[in-house]
Amino acid sequence: MLLFGTQSTRQHSISMFTDSLVDRHGQDIPISELCRLLNTVCLPMAGNRISELVQKQAELNFGHEEVMIEFELCISAIFKPFLHYLKRLATSPKDLITVWMTILSVMTQLLSTEVDRGGMIPANLLTASKQLATEHLRNAIMILMSKGILLPEVGNGDDVSSLTWTAIENISYVKQFITEWKESGTVNAEETVNAEATVDAEAPEI
Repeated sequence: MLLFGTQSTRQHSISMFTDSLVDRHGQDIPISELCRLLNTVCLPMAGNRISELVQKQAELNFGHEEVMIEFELCISAIFKPFLHYLKRLATSPKDLITVWMTILSVMTQLLSTEVDRGGMIPANLLTASKQLATEHLRNAIMILMSKGILLPEVGNGDDVSSLTWTAIENISYVKQFITEWKESGTVNAEETVNAEATVDAEAPEI
């Protein structure tokens, strides 16, 4: 499995695995198989390794810098394939929601982790990990909003907007950013629409 072996081997394996998922031939993978791959292989693997890196750091044989390198590779394995295939996933709302909610579940687990009293989780490592994860989460949300997939207002409770904001409301670490993210996402979405409208207006008639 990807998580065994030396530190450099693990890092290289995670990086190669992520690159293989976003290979140009990936566009030929049926969307149902793509979702299965993300939900049952990619996201669980990355999520489990993140938990190990954060919760068992004191037991690892490498320092904080090496931990953060591997942590960032795992975060990339979570978000990079999702955003790479976002256009395809958007054609199947049910599959999109399934994958996105799995990502939010992994983020919830990480961002809800606290420093334990036994000192097994160094505060500086956990803080850096949360900040990096939050940055990637915000970026994904901004992209989803710019594409019109995620809206600032909730819907009927089963739509991607309702499920997303409800999940984030339950994460105390990022709950404070919700208003800012909604406002920024709305502005970005409007700019995207205006830019596309300008391109269409300037396009020569055929």
